[in-house]
Amino acid sequence: MDDSDYKQAEIDDGDAITAFTRDISAQAQELVLTHNGATVGAILTQAQYQWFLDQLDQADIPDYLADRANDEADAISLDALKKELGQ
Repeated sequence: MDDSDYKQAEIDDGDAITAFTRDISAQAQELVLTHNGATVGAILTQAQYQWFLDQLDQADIPDYLADRANDEADAISLDALKKELGQ
């Protein structure tokens, strides 16, 4: 399996997402999830997720993280996201 085949998938392409997650331990790149050309999320590999956690551990920005944890200005509910995606 070539990793570049799974670098990006439309959010409703269940086959591509399932294939990526089935073999995620062998993946070298994240799977970027899109909807109508816009990025809506990503599935990270273990190495990428660990890197992300390490960055949080090393960051000296507790006030920023606390502020973002309670920031709902640009947030939408799961139900609203489902409606937006037509599900």
